[in-house]
Amino acid sequence: MKKWIYIIIYLFFFLVTYSQSRKNVLILHSYSEDYLWTREIQDGILEGLEGREGSYNISLEYMDTKNFPSVEYLEEYDRLFSYKYTSRKIDLVIAVDDRAFSYVLSRREDIFKGVPILGTGLNTLEDEYLEAEDAYIMVEEPDYEANIKLALKQNSDAEKIYFITDITPTGQKIKREVEKVAENYDIEREWLEDLTLEELKGRVESLGRKDIIIYLVFFMDRLGNSYSYYEPIAEVSRASKVPIYINWSFYLNTGAFGGYAFDGRRMGVQTIDVAEGILEGEEIPRVTGTSQRSSYVFDYNVIQERSLEYVYYPLKSVFLNRPETFYRRNRRLILTFLGVLGVLTTILLLVYINLVKERTINARDRELLDTQKDLLNRLGDVIEYRSRETADHAGRVAKISKFIALKVGCTQKEAEIIEIASPLHDIGKIGVPDEILNFPGRYTEEQFREMKKHANIGYDILKGSGRRVIDAAATIAHEHHERWDGKGYPRHLKEDEINLFARITMVADVMDALLSERSYKRAWTYDETLEYIIQGKGEMFDPKIVEVVETYRDELRKISTEV
Repeated sequence: MKKWIYIIIYLFFFLVTYSQSRKNVLILHSYSEDYLWTREIQDGILEGLEGREGSYNISLEYMDTKNFPSVEYLEEYDRLFSYKYTSRKIDLVIAVDDRAFSYVLSRREDIFKGVPILGTGLNTLEDEYLEAEDAYIMVEEPDYEANIKLALKQNSDAEKIYFITDITPTGQKIKREVEKVAENYDIEREWLEDLTLEELKGRVESLGRKDIIIYLVFFMDRLGNSYSYYEPIAEVSRASKVPIYINWSFYLNTGAFGGYAFDGRRMGVQTIDVAEGILEGEEIPRVTGTSQRSSYVFDYNVIQERSLEYVYYPLKSVFLNRPETFYRRNRRLILTFLGVLGVLTTILLLVYINLVKERTINARDRELLDTQKDLLNRLGDVIEYRSRETADHAGRVAKISKFIALKVGCTQKEAEIIEIASPLHDIGKIGVPDEILNFPGRYTEEQFREMKKHANIGYDILKGSGRRVIDAAATIAHEHHERWDGKGYPRHLKEDEINLFARITMVADVMDALLSERSYKRAWTYDETLEYIIQGKGEMFDPKIVEVVETYRDELRKISTEV
C-alpha cells in the first residue's frame, strides 16, 4: 500500500513541475479568423510551433477590430480579458498587427501588467511603441521598390504606373511609403484612390498595353463600403487588360499576376523564433525587420492566360499552379535509372574499346553479345538483390525462358533475345518503396496496388529504344503479370493478346520463385511446383507452355538447379 502512495505522490509532483515548466503564451490577433492575412500569419505561427508544443500553453484570441472598431466594443474586451487573464500568469503576449499591439500597450497596467509583449506584422513605428518597456516589435516591411523594378523590367516600354489603394489610414500610409521610392524612377504615375469599386473597374478597363498596375490595398471605397481582400482584386483582375502586380502573397489565386510578395506565413514562423528567444532570456533587438520574408511569386495560370511565358523572371521565382512535369513527378526513379544506365554505358564503352583491338570481327561481335547478356543478367541480379530475392534468380529465369522458347517453336535468334531480355522483367521494382518491396508478410490491398505499379514503371523505363532486345525487355516487363484468363495486370490482357515472350517469362519466373526460399515462405519441391503450374493451365498460364513444362520436366529440373 505504501508503495502505491509513493507512486501517486511522485506522479503528482512530476505533473505539477512539468506544467509549471511550460510557458503561457497569449496570441492576440487584431482581426477575425476568416481574414486571410490573419490566417496566413496564424498558419506560420503553428508551423513555427511544430516540435515545440510541449514547451508552451497557447491561448488564442481574435479581436475582429476591422468589423468592430468602436470604443464600446473594446470596452467589452476589457471585461472579457480581465476575467480571463488578470489572475492567470501570462509569460508573453504575441499581438498581431497594430490594433492588437496598441490595445495591449494601453491595458498593461490593468490586465497585462509586467507581461512582455511581442508585436508582429506592425505597419508603423509609433513613439508609444518604441517607448514602451519590455515590448518587442516586428515590422511588416513589404519591398515596394522591388516590385516597381520588377514591373519596369518586365515592361520595358511602359509609359505609366497606376497604383491602386483606398483612403483608409492604412491605405494612405502605404501610399506615402510607395511615393518615397517611386519618385526615384522617371515614369509617370497615378493613384487610383477615393473611388467606388465600379469606378475603379472602369478606370482599369480603359488602361492599355503600355500601362502598369500595382495593386496595394482596397478594403473600403469612397462611400464607406467595406470589402474582403478577395472581391476587389478579383474584379479588377477580370477587368484589366494588363497583368496586376501585388505586394502580399494572400492576393494570389485571385487573378493577379504576382510580384515580389510579402508572405505572412513566413512572418508567423519568424515570430515564434523571436518569441522563443524572449522567453529564454536571450538578447533580442527591440525592433526586428521582416523584409526577408518576401519572394518573387507568380500565378502560372495567369501567365498562360495572358501569354507571359517569355517575359523576364528573376532567379528562384516561385510559380503557383504550375503543372508538375514528368521529371518532377518521377525525379527519383529517373535519376536512379540514369545512374544504372550510366554505369552500364561506361562498362559497355570500356568493353567496346577493348574489343575494337580484336582482329577477328566475328569473335568481337560474339564477345560483345555475351558481354551485353552478362551485363543485363547482372542488372537483373541488382534488381532482385534490392528486393532481397534469391541469388541468381534472374539467371535461372533467363535459362528456363530460353529452353521453353525453343520448345514452343521460337527460332534460335528469338530464344537468344528472350534469354537476354527476360532478366529485366522486374526492373520496375526500382520505383517501388523499400518498405513495400521487402514487406515480410502478405500485402494489404493498398500495398499490392503500389507493388503492381512496377509493371508500368518497368515499361516506361525501357520503351522506345528501337533496339530489338531492349524493346523485348520492355514488353516482358509490362506483360509478365498478365494471365491467360485475362485476370492479370496491368492491362488485363488475355490469351494471345499477351506477347509470347511475356507468357514464357511468367512461367519461368513463377517456377523459380516457388523453388526458391523467401523471407515469407519455404522453398517448394520441384514436384509441388510442377503441380501448381499444371493446375494453372488455361487460367494463369498458356496451355501450350504448360504442355512443354510437362513434357520436358526432367530437363527443366536440371536447368533450375544448375544456374
